[in-house]
Amino acid sequence: MPGCPALIANDPSALVDLHRNRMTPPLLPQLDPLTREVGFAKAAPAEIAKVIADWWQGSAEIAGVHATTLEEALNLLLPLEQAAHSRFLVVPTTSEWVAVFDNGSHGGDPFTFITRVVESLGVSGLRVALVDPSWAPNAYAARIIEIYEPDSLLFTRRSVAVAHDGSAWDFHTYGRTVIRRESSLVRRGSNARQVLG
Repeated sequence: MPGCPALIANDPSALVDLHRNRMTPPLLPQLDPLTREVGFAKAAPAEIAKVIADWWQGSAEIAGVHATTLEEALNLLLPLEQAAHSRFLVVPTTSEWVAVFDNGSHGGDPFTFITRVVESLGVSGLRVALVDPSWAPNAYAARIIEIYEPDSLLFTRRSVAVAHDGSAWDFHTYGRTVIRRESSLVRRGSNARQVLG
């Protein structure tokens, strides 16, 4: 489907179950780099696809995809693109979040298109990256989570990243801390569970 930047997986059997397909172990590592970085937004899939199609610089159309698995739907993003990511897959999940993948040859670029969705629709967004050289041999290890909100500077409410640059590990944070402690656990003297919120 050349010239089709926004694909929507509308078959319920292809939904991403965020509770079963956690990012550790990696989500479909055989499809790296398609699954290396994933964007999420709290909006309807059709709204997200429309924002991406309207933003896209080339010919844009939105096509529904009926895939039986997430892997089958992700294969529709091929071939990978070196410079401009030209195809996006919008996938409903079993939660209120919608996953968005793209066809970048070095991994996705969720910051660019998810912040556009956050700005246009006034919703929350996420960027989640998991890179492990054991299944991504030409990449450096990284774990990144970013929370995007429409009222934050550059839409980034919080960013936490740890990455290896080839010689050393770097840890970076940006934004205000968004950790809450469950007061019932604190009162009982247990270790409090920390939740990104």
